[in-house]
Amino acid sequence: YGFGLVDAAAAVAAAKTWSPVARESLVEASTEPNAPIPDDAAASVSSTITLAPEQALRVEYVEVDLSVLHNYWSDLEITLTGPSGTYSRLATASPFASFGGLDYSSSWRFGSARHLGESSCGAWTLKIRDRQAGDSGTFVRWTLRVHGTRLGRDRSAPQTSVSGTSGRWWHTAPTFSLHAV
Repeated sequence: YGFGLVDAAAAVAAAKTWSPVARESLVEASTEPNAPIPDDAAASVSSTITLAPEQALRVEYVEVDLSVLHNYWSDLEITLTGPSGTYSRLATASPFASFGGLDYSSSWRFGSARHLGESSCGAWTLKIRDRQAGDSGTFVRWTLRVHGTRLGRDRSAPQTSVSGTSGRWWHTAPTFSLHAV
């Protein structure tokens, strides 16, 4: 599909055997790091929330409620890294929006669909970096909300594939890769 080119016959055929996904579930966890944010530094401040195996969802959407005390919200770069290493840039620092008075103190909500299809189980890390000199702040609190469907037991056998080097392998030591899912 795309650009209005839907194959209606294929859509009807797929609908006849379609299995809907399970009901949406929600996993939520919070922490209060109350950590200083280094001013204009290469260093950042981070906090991690770990979701246990019994909280495993196939991720549809992730929300972060964030409370930060800082005079210039536009100084901050905020990223969320999921258990598989996928990261979402939730806010980018902007030197062009350097006006005071606004901040992230009242539990701002950010969202990301970048983690779609991944498991929620594991460590989620929120990192804040102050990209402009002149003032500092405090990373007060954050809440992670993961929307998705429950991951059931894996009932299918693992699938494996093996691939090797191609070409003139006799000139060098052969290499093989094993991929199991």
